[in-house]
Amino acid sequence: LGRVLHPMEWLAGFPLWCEIIWSRPGGVALNAGRCVQSDERIFQFQKPVTWHGEGLLTVWEMQPERGAEHPCPFPLELPRRCIATTTDVGAIVLDPWLGSGTTLVAAKQIGRRGVGIEREEKYCEIAARRLQQESLLTETTA
Repeated sequence: LGRVLHPMEWLAGFPLWCEIIWSRPGGVALNAGRCVQSDERIFQFQKPVTWHGEGLLTVWEMQPERGAEHPCPFPLELPRRCIATTTDVGAIVLDPWLGSGTTLVAAKQIGRRGVGIEREEKYCEIAARRLQQESLLTETTA
């Protein structure tokens, strides 16, 4: 009890292909008595069938989204880059924690289809609204 687990401890047994670090400025300490975390990890398991990420580094510096309607916002570019590098146009993207729909908005912008799962009705409504607005504001591109 009180022990912090590294993600690789609870992901043991999965074939890790790549670890990407999202370096985001700031963070919330709330007197934690330890260094303030200013990064998050993206784990890619198994070698991707499709790869369009030649030259990408493993540390991505991006500002978090500001003024979002979700308590844990991330920039649109984060899922956009992940999706674009590992899928082809027309692919289906699954987001099992839809939240406010950022991942599906990114997928739609780059010509992918998406399925989202969210248990909180208010976030489903936010995601639906964002996806409707997206269809009015942007044309799907490859």
